[in-house]
Amino acid sequence: MPGMKSLWLLFNAWLAIGASLVPFTYAETLLDTVMDPIKKDPRYQALTPDQQKHLDDMALDRIADQFTLFTNCQPLAVTVTESSKDGDTIVLTKADIRAAVESRLRGARIYAPKFSFPFLNVSIIITKDAFSVWLRLIKQLSDGTYSQMYGPATTWDDGYIGIHGGGFAGGSFVLSSLSQLLDQFIADYLRVNEAACVKK
Repeated sequence: MPGMKSLWLLFNAWLAIGASLVPFTYAETLLDTVMDPIKKDPRYQALTPDQQKHLDDMALDRIADQFTLFTNCQPLAVTVTESSKDGDTIVLTKADIRAAVESRLRGARIYAPKFSFPFLNVSIIITKDAFSVWLRLIKQLSDGTYSQMYGPATTWDDGYIGIHGGGFAGGSFVLSSLSQLLDQFIADYLRVNEAACVKK
């Protein structure tokens, strides 16, 4: 639909302007600010209610992506939290985990060797038969609306819980699960930061 496509391009242009001029407090407020002039556009008004809702949903998803993952393509430091309960049931060290994560981020050209914000926290918990792997992107955010406070907050997270077989095979399975999560995170991170990454 030509009308939808041109409106989507218009929305992205407004987002680029709005994101730099409007305090980024929460997605709905920015959506209203950015979409208000677009909703007055005759092309938007000519869409059916279903098409308008579809465009609004796409816009909200885009803004949510910007909030959760956009960092202007800043490289990411890594922190690793690992704990084993019920003894050492698999062969996997914290150094193995860190090396795997750093290697993947380095390959994507988004690795920061020194601690800084934003950073990617990797949390792995291993029990006798099961494990969990969790990734969290932590950014510095400011609350200019309520508390006027500024500090770190998790804006993106995803995880996996599974059963391991113990020993070397168990360690390999945990690393494989971590690798799949990293693939998804890196793909999403680069997609949202694509324009900024191209400029660097």
